[in-house]
Amino acid sequence: MGQIVQLRNSKKDFDFYVRQLQKLCEKDLSLINSLIIGKLDSNVSLIQDIASHLILSGGKRLRPLLTACCFQMCKDNNESKYIGLAAAVEFIHAATLLHDDVIDKSKNRRGSLTANEVWGNKTSVLVGDFLFSRAFQLMAKYGNISVLKTLSDTSVVISEGEILELQNDKDPTINEDIYFKVINGKTASLFSAACQ
Repeated sequence: MGQIVQLRNSKKDFDFYVRQLQKLCEKDLSLINSLIIGKLDSNVSLIQDIASHLILSGGKRLRPLLTACCFQMCKDNNESKYIGLAAAVEFIHAATLLHDDVIDKSKNRRGSLTANEVWGNKTSVLVGDFLFSRAFQLMAKYGNISVLKTLSDTSVVISEGEILELQNDKDPTINEDIYFKVINGKTASLFSAACQ
């Protein structure tokens, strides 16, 4: 019982700090969201429908928020390229969610049907690929070689984490080392890259 209370308190603390960061970076988040919405455009309406279904369904925008916060802590000029890079991070995250929902055969995300449940697996995977491509367009426009290396290396680590999880999915003897490699690949690596 004590662990449940502790977890609830941890979640309340986490939510409190996220709200504080959102207040500090309110203008940045607004610019990031505007860019994200603008980059959902496509000549193929189905792409817009599916991408919008996922990206506009809520979420804290925690990864781009971390990019904005880290920029604000370290900035030495009024460079605004970090807005585009924060949007790229969110597109990478969204692409991994679409792919993950297909792999896990998920039916719901954030209280709504998943894209694969509504439009099917093939379409969801391809729109995930579109979002990855859109992320790389943003990196090419707003980044440099170092940024491209960081985010492309992170994309590889995310894929490896997904595959490592699949490889060990039914293994009851999975050890802590493999578990931490999976969560580093699937989750922690993009948080780290967002801050970088």
